[in-house]
Amino acid sequence: MKRQLRVLTVGDGDLSCSLALKRAYPDLIEDLVVSTLLSSEDDLLKVYPNSRENINSLSNFDNIQICYGIDATKLHLYSSTFDEMKFDIVLFHHPHLGYVHENADVTSDTAAARNILDSQHSCLLAHYLHSAMTLTSYLQNEFPCDGDEDIQLPCIHLCLCGGAIDKWNLEKTMARLNLEYVWNSPFPASSPIFSFYEALCCTQDCNHNNQQTSLSSLPSAQRRRKGKRKGHWLGKFGYRHQPTDPHHTQFQTNVSNSYHIFLRSKPKALQDIEKRVLEDMPLCQCFICNSHFEIRDEFNAHIMSFSNLDG
Repeated sequence: MKRQLRVLTVGDGDLSCSLALKRAYPDLIEDLVVSTLLSSEDDLLKVYPNSRENINSLSNFDNIQICYGIDATKLHLYSSTFDEMKFDIVLFHHPHLGYVHENADVTSDTAAARNILDSQHSCLLAHYLHSAMTLTSYLQNEFPCDGDEDIQLPCIHLCLCGGAIDKWNLEKTMARLNLEYVWNSPFPASSPIFSFYEALCCTQDCNHNNQQTSLSSLPSAQRRRKGKRKGHWLGKFGYRHQPTDPHHTQFQTNVSNSYHIFLRSKPKALQDIEKRVLEDMPLCQCFICNSHFEIRDEFNAHIMSFSNLDG
């Protein structure tokens, strides 16, 4: 029997992804916390005017909370905001920082500009993953739930376009943070997002051993080419992917080359990271994203930016 899920979505833009998720799984999702970096409902409506309809539609469901001003790289600092909820899954669809950088025209088609943007996004992914694993690990330790190990919960999600998996150094970050793939990840976003979770639950009910499909045994590059590109499955339920540039918010629907990635911490992952930091890490190197800094003040500013909340 499928256990209902407690889900946190982050960085959802106009909130259409969270709404589509609840529409697709009205019974499977028990509690849904929707979060956005924008500081208020008014700010959200200024950037995404169509979000009013989505907010109203979300309000028609029970057990849904919308949180504003939530930084996806600092989730572990918001546990009280989330009422200490033990999330089963943290979801982040198409993370992106936009296209403006103070030192380069990253919209230009130059190798240097693309490298800067890729490096920034690699850092974003690393700090999101570390924060989400810290949040879920803390809550799992405080409020353990029998049977979660068999269905591979809690876990952390990303939905990325295929090229970003390599360009943003996802698998290097996974190795550094002691994370591993679950639920046959990565798999095309044209598939139902919780299909493997439902299959695991069905396998448990039938008392069979879980048989991974051949997809999981393929090299990562081959996995990403597997399956036809049919568009994002949640698009059937109203999900509309939009660019992050506030001056360019018209709908952008071509996310057919996207892949769902579900990750889980290996046993004692956080303890192993802490041990490595104490024993091996250079003084001016971030243990989360591997960024190097020549000046100690720059390193301190980087660390503080991912560890403190304003106010």
